[in-house]
Amino acid sequence: MFVLAVILLAACDNSSNNDNGIANYWTSNALVRLQLKGAVKTMTQNETTTEFNSDGYVVKVSNPQYGEMIYSYDAEGRLVSDGENTMQYTNLGKYVPIYRFHINQVGLTPNLSAMIGESSRMDYKFEGDSLLMIQEYTYNEVIMRDTVKIYYADKYPTNFRTEGEFMSATYQSNGMFDVYIEGFYGTGYNSERKHTYKKDATYMLMEKSEYTDTSESGDSFSRIDYTYNDSKDIVREAQTSGEDSYYITEYYDYVYDGQGNWTSRKNHSQNNSEVWDNEQVETRTITYFE
Repeated sequence: MFVLAVILLAACDNSSNNDNGIANYWTSNALVRLQLKGAVKTMTQNETTTEFNSDGYVVKVSNPQYGEMIYSYDAEGRLVSDGENTMQYTNLGKYVPIYRFHINQVGLTPNLSAMIGESSRMDYKFEGDSLLMIQEYTYNEVIMRDTVKIYYADKYPTNFRTEGEFMSATYQSNGMFDVYIEGFYGTGYNSERKHTYKKDATYMLMEKSEYTDTSESGDSFSRIDYTYNDSKDIVREAQTSGEDSYYITEYYDYVYDGQGNWTSRKNHSQNNSEVWDNEQVETRTITYFE
């Protein structure tokens, strides 16, 4: 589902490429979302191969274990089918979340109004300053319906609160998230995840993530800080959970190709210890259109 969501959000460029003269992140292609430079044709990593068309949109994802997914587009560059769902676009000028949760990961899709599968569908209908996300599916031969109301400020979803879940978001001028908060709540507990993003003109880069859990049995807090190199590739994730508890992952020895994309890197970690362990080498194979 997450792979589908990433491709959806990176493939629907049927609105204006800017708002008030500022390039909008949500109209960028998949290469921007994946921080790939140049005319990338294929990328293979962890036995998964992603193929792109010349416009920078994903056309196929294949893995020996999980099979392949094929994506097709119309003349305007809009994703119309992922092999299982078809998409419709009539919410002009709106940036729409595909799902109601983890919106910062799933992203926003310009103008999306419906996602229709064989036995399920999701409709996105606006009523005033609110989006009704209406999910319909069949369960035990019974048609089920679930509706969530998400409040908007102009083009962007800003908050919702359902029974047990909540979300709020603010945005940068280019449409990227500035601060995104989501969580769960109930009798005697509240769990909140707050993500803050860097100010960058091209890529949406996490600056820090804060996790707060409050319950009758006690409270807990942890934080992850992210550091990047000059190529905007991550070099450090540092998680702290109190004064003396930490977990750090470092990414180092980056090797870049002629287009500026990394093809190899190493990582290791510290777990409440100054000793580095769990060293791994990650590689990517990237080909380009001539």
